[in-house]
Amino acid sequence: MKSISDIIQALKSGTSKWLKTNPNFPHFLKWGEGYAAFTVGRTEIDMVRQYIVNQKAHHVSEQFANEYRRLIIEHGGEIDEKYFLTDG
Repeated sequence: MKSISDIIQALKSGTSKWLKTNPNFPHFLKWGEGYAAFTVGRTEIDMVRQYIVNQKAHHVSEQFANEYRRLIIEHGGEIDEKYFLTDG
């Protein structure tokens, strides 16, 4: 079994290589240092699937950064503003 940090590391590594060679993402330099992970129960899978399908419309009314911040706080996480959604 792999830890969540191993999975995120592999995900960031693989997608970073792809994004850097994909002409649709000319400004991608690198992923940020941190990440947040949330668990989802089996009974919530359909709700999450619908969220993903409607994500573009959803973010018209709530920007990603605001939603991300809200979810981290709602789930008991802490935000270090020094690193929160920065380019450096």
